[in-house]
Amino acid sequence: MDLKKILQEKQLEMREALGAYDKFLATLPEKEEDRSEKQAGKLAEMLSAQDELESAIVELEKKIERQAQAERFESRKSRFAEVVDEKPETPVHVEVQDKPVYEGRWALGQQLIDLATVSTHRTRSTPQGKEAARRIERAENRRANIAQRMNSFRAAQTPSHSEIVPSDGGIFLQTETSTEMLDTSVGLGAIASQARRRTMSGPVTKHEVIAVDETSRADGYRYGGIRWYPVAELADITASQTKWNKVALEPKKIGAAYHASEEVLTDVTFLSGDVNDLVTKEYAFSIDHYAYEGDGASDPMLGLMNCPAKIAVPKVAAQTADTIVAQNVMDMKKRCSGYQNAVWFANQFIEDQLIQLFIPLGDAGELMKIYTPPMTPDDVATLWGRPLYFTEHCNELGDDGDLVLADMTQYYIVDKGGISMASSIHVAFLAEQRTFRFTSRVDGQCIWKTPVTAYKGSTTISPIVTIADRA
Repeated sequence: MDLKKILQEKQLEMREALGAYDKFLATLPEKEEDRSEKQAGKLAEMLSAQDELESAIVELEKKIERQAQAERFESRKSRFAEVVDEKPETPVHVEVQDKPVYEGRWALGQQLIDLATVSTHRTRSTPQGKEAARRIERAENRRANIAQRMNSFRAAQTPSHSEIVPSDGGIFLQTETSTEMLDTSVGLGAIASQARRRTMSGPVTKHEVIAVDETSRADGYRYGGIRWYPVAELADITASQTKWNKVALEPKKIGAAYHASEEVLTDVTFLSGDVNDLVTKEYAFSIDHYAYEGDGASDPMLGLMNCPAKIAVPKVAAQTADTIVAQNVMDMKKRCSGYQNAVWFANQFIEDQLIQLFIPLGDAGELMKIYTPPMTPDDVATLWGRPLYFTEHCNELGDDGDLVLADMTQYYIVDKGGISMASSIHVAFLAEQRTFRFTSRVDGQCIWKTPVTAYKGSTTISPIVTIADRA
């Protein structure tokens, strides 16, 4: 059964139904009370048929997406079947009392699939995602036992993930050593998580966003030029026209790879899971970096700091170097085009400046604080009523970009199916090393091309606002 063909037929039926509805509606009296019962009944019948068609289209789109996910899963399994060779269930020199969580021909492949499943919000909450999380947790609980029973090192032939070098994997074989990974990232994924995300599927290479061509809020330019005019009785309505433009996002490839010796993969069963987790975190870090300051040329994305629509408000007269004052924040808020949707991004080392921000109220000395720090780990800081996220991608205090105000509904990130993973024993076959490869295709940019002139006056507004350098 070709679901896509059925979907196309249903969409054609919907277009025909909408056309018939418009024609029928044009023949009806304008006032509802002047319509006959037969006309009202036919109108209700046509609306009901449209609702049924819409429900069928939505259900078909869901089925097609589930089918595509299943095909991608089967494709991954077939790739792993080609590259993952048979390994002994238990290393001969290690005495393990309990049964391995991952074993046999599919051990490594299942680990990678579980990691991919729990690394995305869409699949983490599914039954398969929950089961994958349980398997990963059981494997983690075994590692302390396995590490303590290791009684020898095997040297790898070339520098890579190997047992002979502690920092390359041998550290996991030592006793009385914590195997927890040190996560030094601050605000990981804070920027990209706020953007509009789109995942492309099928044989397409570009995602186009159609937007109005607006450079000013003045009459005749607003929303691309559409206008409403007063109309006298029997007079003609003055026509106006809207201009449009397209923003094309074309995902570009980024990649990562690492090598691991067969010895360390055999003796440290959880290593690949831990390293793959770090690869995933580095991916999130890189996407945030590109979203913040990618140049759109050598980098796959055009970041906030290099967007041609970005506005840098000037510093306050006689402002001390390397400071942020309340007037800076007020100026940024005024120049932001969509403050009701905007969020703040800040370097974590400027918080002491934010805590001191206030506005005096009258002559009595009352103060209005405009920054609210998070009180618990789950809280989000706020600045002038909008969420503030600390991220190490923002520039240092005093530099343009140490504090950013952005309406991220105007910033799109498009990927071509997330992260693809593969492994091979052939790249360094003689050295008994396995190569792990990760690739992704991604693009992102703001759909605004220039700042827009406000309706009254000549001041410009933008979805991305910063403070100019305060040297």
